[in-house]
Amino acid sequence: MTFRHSGMTGPLIEDILKFVNMIAGKPVIPETEYYIKKLFKPKGTMQIHFYCEACGFYLGSLADFSEATSDCDHCGKSSNVRELSGNFFVTMSVKQELEYILAQPDLTFVSRDGRPDGVYSDVVDGDMYKELCQPGGLLSDENSLTLTFNTDGARIFQNSESSLWPVQAIVNELDPGIRFKRSNVLVCGLWFGKGSPNMTAFLKPFKEEMNLLGSSGVCRSTSNGDVVNCPVFALLCSADSIAIPKMVRRKQFNGRFGCGYCLHPNLPVLALSTINNLRYVAVGDDGSFLSYPYRTHEGMLADMLKAHEHDVSGLLGGRVAGEDLPDHFNGVKGLSILADLEGFNLVYGFPIDYLHQMCEGVPETFLSIVCAGPSKSRQYWKNEEYRVAVADERMCSATPPTMMCVEPKPVSNRSKWKGKDYRMFVLYLFVPIFADLLATRYFENFKKFASASYILISDKITREKLVTAANLMQEFVHEFNVLYGSSAITYNTHLCTHLAVIVKCWGPLPNYSTFVFESGNGYLKKLVNGTNGVVTQIARKHLTIQSVSSVISEHENVSDRVLNYCSEIMSYQYVKKTSKFDDGRAFGFERVSKLNDVERAALAEVGVVLPSEQVSFFNRATKDGVVYYCKAYTRPECFDNTCVTLADNTFAVIEKFVRIPGSTELHMFIKPIRIADEEPIAPHVFSCAFDLFAPLKVTSMSKIKRLCARVTVKASNYERNFITILPNVHERD
Repeated sequence: MTFRHSGMTGPLIEDILKFVNMIAGKPVIPETEYYIKKLFKPKGTMQIHFYCEACGFYLGSLADFSEATSDCDHCGKSSNVRELSGNFFVTMSVKQELEYILAQPDLTFVSRDGRPDGVYSDVVDGDMYKELCQPGGLLSDENSLTLTFNTDGARIFQNSESSLWPVQAIVNELDPGIRFKRSNVLVCGLWFGKGSPNMTAFLKPFKEEMNLLGSSGVCRSTSNGDVVNCPVFALLCSADSIAIPKMVRRKQFNGRFGCGYCLHPNLPVLALSTINNLRYVAVGDDGSFLSYPYRTHEGMLADMLKAHEHDVSGLLGGRVAGEDLPDHFNGVKGLSILADLEGFNLVYGFPIDYLHQMCEGVPETFLSIVCAGPSKSRQYWKNEEYRVAVADERMCSATPPTMMCVEPKPVSNRSKWKGKDYRMFVLYLFVPIFADLLATRYFENFKKFASASYILISDKITREKLVTAANLMQEFVHEFNVLYGSSAITYNTHLCTHLAVIVKCWGPLPNYSTFVFESGNGYLKKLVNGTNGVVTQIARKHLTIQSVSSVISEHENVSDRVLNYCSEIMSYQYVKKTSKFDDGRAFGFERVSKLNDVERAALAEVGVVLPSEQVSFFNRATKDGVVYYCKAYTRPECFDNTCVTLADNTFAVIEKFVRIPGSTELHMFIKPIRIADEEPIAPHVFSCAFDLFAPLKVTSMSKIKRLCARVTVKASNYERNFITILPNVHERD
């Protein structure tokens, strides 16, 4: 319970244990917190590492301190272990974290074999990944595993300047359906303090262990019972544009040569009155699109070595005051701790995180321009009528699927938007809501961004679609510069021109986004109970949670009731009454009722004649982990999971789920959705009509191809409906 309900103190836990024994009438469980902790003693280990208070450089682990004091190799300061009580961070063994995950039953892995050529669906389809799998390559062993890791700051206490920086990771070869589950995310390191950690010190233990795992590997059992050794490599580091420069040791994104993918110099824009007037200008004096050479791993490493040799950051003490030397080499200021991480590419090993770039960065810039108020933004709206209030009303009336995880919020209240709000806006709401509000050229420009974004996060991207997305993004950035001026071309806008290249290297963007790590930060914050020893609190509770799962799985005589209860407590998964079918699972209570004439006719049309007019109906069902509702399910007022696209590429609304006697499949009563004959308003958004008098049809749940998002736009004299197929089913809360 302490893992689920934060704030439970030791005395409260002991009182609950005593109360349970009192109800049972005899001692059935230990009554002290000490014995409970002893029972679930963590099997994993944590290690404490110290860094120099003066310069932040790595001093060593607690085990390395054979004496009470230690001298810093960098600045020479002598430090006592007691004095370093606030200058430390904690690591957990990557190997032990992996072994815990790989020991879970029923794990499924992505297969490298038989994947269609020219289709990007996952990390294993990326060109760089495939190149590493060639004979003699880093991943030539078919049992190899790769990680995507992340570190980022998260505020723990509201009124404190200190923040938590965890190192988290996911296994890229796990099936996407389970890869992003909380229980499958590794926690490898924890730092807590003001500002940000010295990445050279903080990532040193992680890098060293990863280099060892590349040769020693970890063991796992295959589905046929064989035990294989899996070399492990950290291929990708997914982080935001604040954390990446700290790890690479290059200038921030708003400095000269701040782009990590190309050599754009980041030019000054005289029209800006701010201190930082550098922008990634996209249009030349002749109106042409400006492009610059791409960085390479070899070029980045050469710049690092030059910067290290000249000590441009002054960290080595070899830079003479007043000496005329460059302060960077193509934006690089020193040698990264990841430079000798085995298999890691210093350019493309940092894929663009679409949460901060595509979901938050670009749309935030766009909305800050076109929704800045009637005096500043009137020219961007049709007939120069500033109609944000209309957009707000439409946004609030939209009913997206539950997989969007959030209810639509007004545009005027976007200061409270988060990544999921912006993602929903870009993919599903912008096109139908703003089509008749914005002036045509401004609407068409951002529509290109929305259409390209939809392609780049889809779970199947062909080479042709990738080229289309690349062209749309380049046109968007070019026109954005022309329409709003060079001051609008921020780093996030500039990164649009590199997104297609990243997808070509590593597959669709959601497979390595920071959404899962941001969620992980929230999980880690819930493990904090007090202000003292934050990282040790988190580490011990995280390892104890793993121990609880292991102890339960080791006892064969544990009842299903206990297993279900522990599953509910540990993972917030509530056990529901379900009925299993070949093509899905219905949940909720079966309601037996009589068929009406229309339903009997629909069944007769497909050759089904029932011996009785009484059948069982369901309101909800799942297929491949996606929840579907029928129209009769009225509980979710703000969400709509009733619209689907079927195997024959038609659209339909689910009216009811029905159990047909004698069939092992779950069937549905559906009504077709009529798609308008005119051209789609955008490649991924279709205008449609919901006909109340459309014929009722019957089909099995196996015919569902994908859940769809429906948006209804109400105007003064008309109402229009739009529908969008969800680009993937892996992103869910």
